[in-house]
Amino acid sequence: ELCRDFEVVEVFAFEEVCSEECRVVTTVREELARHHASRLQLHWGFELYHRDDLPFDPARHVPKSYSSFRSAVEEKSKVRPPLPAPNFRESRAARWPGHDDRPLPRLEELVTFDGPLPAADPRAEIAWLGGETAALKRVDEYLFATDSLGFDYVGATMTTNPAKSVMRDKALSKLSPWLAHGCLSPRRLHAE
Repeated sequence: ELCRDFEVVEVFAFEEVCSEECRVVTTVREELARHHASRLQLHWGFELYHRDDLPFDPARHVPKSYSSFRSAVEEKSKVRPPLPAPNFRESRAARWPGHDDRPLPRLEELVTFDGPLPAADPRAEIAWLGGETAALKRVDEYLFATDSLGFDYVGATMTTNPAKSVMRDKALSKLSPWLAHGCLSPRRLHAE
């Protein structure tokens, strides 16, 4: 649909390794070819350790357990610093052709919602708001404002001891959704 509506010059996406995501990449590549669009450019993202810095070739061998992976990378690899935030006001890549005198549209201008958003589930431990701003607010609150990492974090422990229960508020960071959707850089979190 985007190829029909716009002159697609290039498509950028993250390199994937899981089967379902690889099928999506293949489908996107086929659609681009069908519409004679430019190539799909894949880049590694979402990872804490850069692929080139791993002490093994992930295309040939990946440790079979998280513990062996962690041991290998902690001993023989370093986490790269996060990249600086892009300046979209000066970026040549972030342009809206024919509308250079106007800023890029906001999500609310592009997407309309039919009716109100669903009500929050009362069982939810945290109100999930998407985006980097909400993610950074949670990092600041969890790591610095309340020092929950130092006082409350228990990790993924399974215990009947209420003092070490992951069900307690602030026992876990709850940053996973922001990390999984690319709203929070694992390298930035590591640097914090």
